[in-house]
Amino acid sequence: MAALHRRMTAVLSGGALLALIAAPLAAAAPAALRTIAEENASLVMVLDSSGSMAEDDGSGSTRIESARRAVGTVVDALPDGHPTGLRVYGADRARGCTDTRLVRPVEPLDRAAVKRAVAEVEPRGDTPIGLALRRAAEDLPEAPEGSWGRRTILLVSDGEDTCGTPDPCEAAGELGGRGPSAEPPGTLRIDAIGFQVDGKAREQLECIARAGHGSYYDAPDAEALARQLQRASRLSADGYRMEGERITGGRTAGDAPLIAPGQYTDTIGPGEKRWYAAELGGPADSAADDLAVTAVPQPGVPVASMDGLRLTLVRDEKYRPQCGSTWRYFGRSAGAMPITAAVSRIPSADGDRACDGAGRYLLTVERRSHAESDRGRWPVELLLATEKPLAKGTVPAHSEPDYGAGGKAAPLPTGPPRDVEGGTGFNDARGIGPGVWRDELIPAQTRWYRVRVGWGQQLRYDVEFGNEPTVDGPAGKLTRVSTEV
Repeated sequence: MAALHRRMTAVLSGGALLALIAAPLAAAAPAALRTIAEENASLVMVLDSSGSMAEDDGSGSTRIESARRAVGTVVDALPDGHPTGLRVYGADRARGCTDTRLVRPVEPLDRAAVKRAVAEVEPRGDTPIGLALRRAAEDLPEAPEGSWGRRTILLVSDGEDTCGTPDPCEAAGELGGRGPSAEPPGTLRIDAIGFQVDGKAREQLECIARAGHGSYYDAPDAEALARQLQRASRLSADGYRMEGERITGGRTAGDAPLIAPGQYTDTIGPGEKRWYAAELGGPADSAADDLAVTAVPQPGVPVASMDGLRLTLVRDEKYRPQCGSTWRYFGRSAGAMPITAAVSRIPSADGDRACDGAGRYLLTVERRSHAESDRGRWPVELLLATEKPLAKGTVPAHSEPDYGAGGKAAPLPTGPPRDVEGGTGFNDARGIGPGVWRDELIPAQTRWYRVRVGWGQQLRYDVEFGNEPTVDGPAGKLTRVSTEV
């Protein structure tokens, strides 16, 4: 637990009401919100404007009319200034496999301009999805060196590709990191929404999303289309904000970079092991050395229940002696979310154990991954912290041994909730204190909150989740949610 207490954060994954209490009931002001600069995230929507979009969607409107309204809903919900563009295909001529153009460049969000652009789109031609995906990747601005900004292509289609070259699934795989024109790891995501599709069209769109390290969303009607578009676009704008010095872990112990106390970022692929080195002090210099690693997969991508991270802290590459080890796994196969593992080294007072001495230690980070799980590289954030021992003659403060007024069963706060927007990760977790708080979550989203818990206090909380609209089919009837401290 020592490694985690420096990053104690309440995490919600799954609107929610959060009731908090810290016992004993000492005054606990909300932690100050740490200001984190927005990273360079961007979004380009790729809209099907082929001839089939002129068909009635069953609501009395054509598919393109419903799509226009859905795009308007999306831009109204996106954050102010979020770089957003719009590309269409099949809009300019009745036949042609090069028929795709950018109707609104990826620029700081101009809601009125995007709505005007989509209002002028008329369905006419073929469905060159593969080419449109390649052009969309070129539309997105390059992420600056050292940035972890998420770049998202959001495809909306009512059918399969009619051109064949390039194959859309292969194009998505190249752009997502599996081919010769791969993106920098961890920066590009391709989501796909199928509007009233089935059979081969759905299979192709699912393949595109899987190859592009994104998610597939089914939209059987206009209402579902608007909801799914808004969901996917918000995930694009709300990614985990990485922070730290960029490093590259070694493939072997001999390649391990030396890290000092601080925060770092790296990437890790499926089945890969990374090595890092640190100079740690003895009992006179260190009461505890804490190493925490957070992996950040694309939200909702497929993972197996036993996928996760394994950390080991050792003295040499032969793992002798082993000074700490932990394995954190998802425990479910309902889609990925950020996952954190941590190890600690706590020297004994006598300093006579094999892992007590000062010197060079090695940390390994291993990503365990099932063959059918997401194959993309995941950004990771590493934190190394050293706790200094108390000065000689210092007596530690006494903790409160009881639960305070009301005892262990003291009721949680009630009353009108206060609205709060949780952070995207450890670095911008929103500070909250005792009371009732209300936030809004969408599937595959994770919200983070920072709660001050004093020496001897215990955190108690309860979460109530509101209803999420469902779609037809077994997958639309089940919502999995989780909380973690």
